[in-house]
Amino acid sequence: AAARGRRRARAGAGEPARSFAGVDDFDAGVLRPRRFVAAHRLRLLLAEAHGLDLDFLQQLTRQLNAAGDFAQAYVIAHEVGHHVQNLVGVMKETQAMREQMSEVEWNSVSVQIELQADCFAGIWAHHVNTGTQMIESGDIEEAINAASAVGDDAIQQQSQGYVRPETFTHGSSQQRMEWFNKGFR
Repeated sequence: AAARGRRRARAGAGEPARSFAGVDDFDAGVLRPRRFVAAHRLRLLLAEAHGLDLDFLQQLTRQLNAAGDFAQAYVIAHEVGHHVQNLVGVMKETQAMREQMSEVEWNSVSVQIELQADCFAGIWAHHVNTGTQMIESGDIEEAINAASAVGDDAIQQQSQGYVRPETFTHGSSQQRMEWFNKGFR
């Protein structure tokens, strides 16, 4: 939020607005950030095409204490990572294996799929920052905080008061942060 305010102040002070992933912050002087209009359109597209749960983006802030536009960007990039997995055949290959596995074995494979998507989200964040330096102070921390908040251990502890690692399907908070960071570095 503070980063958005700094961008708005710069743009209002006669300085050109910076762009985020190729999208200008302001649309021809209209006081409507294009970054967020574009992000909204992307969220709607992902919700329609790939099942992105738009309510979950609100839950990040309200229930999981993972606030910030870059926390949401991490979640969206993670979901785009699943789309990449689908395009290259990871999803089809692992689904074919699922019938031959126990639930615990499948959970382990599911965790690997999710951590790869976290890595892809980190690669995206690295790409956004490379050359353009568009990631501002606090953005990566927002993404890492979101990755931690959506770890199976954090969610289980919050929802049921205890953790059962054998039931993890998305990975622990530590794993999710680690794989985002591996992609980002």
